[in-house]
Amino acid sequence: AQNAFFRDAAGASDIYTLVQGRTKKDNLYLSSWDGNIYCNRHDASKPMTVEYTFNIKQAGEYMLSNLFGTGEMTVTAGNEVIFRKSLYYPSVWSLGELQPNTKLTVSVDIYSQNTTYGVELYLFDGEALGSAVEDLSKGGLEIDRMSSERIEGRVNVGENDLFFLSIPYDEGWRLKANGKNVELFEIYGGLTAARLPKGEG
Repeated sequence: AQNAFFRDAAGASDIYTLVQGRTKKDNLYLSSWDGNIYCNRHDASKPMTVEYTFNIKQAGEYMLSNLFGTGEMTVTAGNEVIFRKSLYYPSVWSLGELQPNTKLTVSVDIYSQNTTYGVELYLFDGEALGSAVEDLSKGGLEIDRMSSERIEGRVNVGENDLFFLSIPYDEGWRLKANGKNVELFEIYGGLTAARLPKGEG
């Protein structure tokens, strides 16, 4: 979702690039319910484990996205343990700089059945993020008046710019630009956006 936001709002290249890896599961099978993937045991007397292996091909900063709700995670780069963590909820961690030809291993001992499942590794492009944030900061809304029910202000809109509000989307909000109604729509899982005509309004 963050890649899509920065691409749409600032025309940025991908800030996070998904790294493909291999997965090895022991004593578990997966089921899907309510849009999530869950772990289940084959044999109730044995632990559930999963191991992810990634071969790092490009130097850079890497981020690890954990979707497991419970368990113990160990992350190893080559022969060095980067960290061990008890898992209580999904989370994201920076692994710092990794070099090419590094073998990254993520091992998870899963404590309970019916936990959410998954690990994803991303290469993070800090320069692309910095450039996108700089571009976005140039065209922000200058608020003249604000209350719990109304926001008034001015914004200078470029060609094909997305007007994005960090306000949860609700059908009750209305937007006017230069006195004309503009359609609002839901974006990125529940926030508010609109396409405005080029110019100042």
